[in-house]
Amino acid sequence: MERLLDAIADKLKLSRDEVRRRNLIPSDRMPYRTQVSQRDGSAMVYDSGDYPECQARALAASGWNDFPARQRCARREGRYIGIGLSNYVEGTGRGPFESASVRIGPSGKILVTTGATAQGQGIKTMLSQIVGGISALRRPISMSSMATRMPRLWVSARLQAARRSRPAMLPTRRPFSLLRKQSAPVQRC
Repeated sequence: MERLLDAIADKLKLSRDEVRRRNLIPSDRMPYRTQVSQRDGSAMVYDSGDYPECQARALAASGWNDFPARQRCARREGRYIGIGLSNYVEGTGRGPFESASVRIGPSGKILVTTGATAQGQGIKTMLSQIVGGISALRRPISMSSMATRMPRLWVSARLQAARRSRPAMLPTRRPFSLLRKQSAPVQRC
């Protein structure tokens, strides 16, 4: 895509940044509904952003306009340097759903599971604290792997699962070790 935009710039005798700027959605058109369908069939919508301003700031911070002079200087010194430009938008919080289960084992240990994998962003800790906060527990919760691909949905799923499981987790205010010895039913949302 980027090489195509560069070829368009060359053909139209425009700068590479100008071709990209002309193809960015302006902020006054937000929210911008696309013709791309999401997994649930709804249209993908860019909800906010000032992409032309973002590009302008990136160009200023990189010294885009001064680069040709730096490049000529580097070439005189026998060095070859280049500069590139690309714009990128990534959808986050995508759905349409996420699931979770909360189980209480015979020992009273609570296990929260999901099908996602950890990527090191601290989601395991965050969701442990959410489930622990809902259930008023003071001990760590063992959780399976998860990732930040859809934290908005995962948090919602964990909250729902923890809320549904709370009565089984806290039949009384007795010490944790005295919780029922039977497993609570799996709650899925």
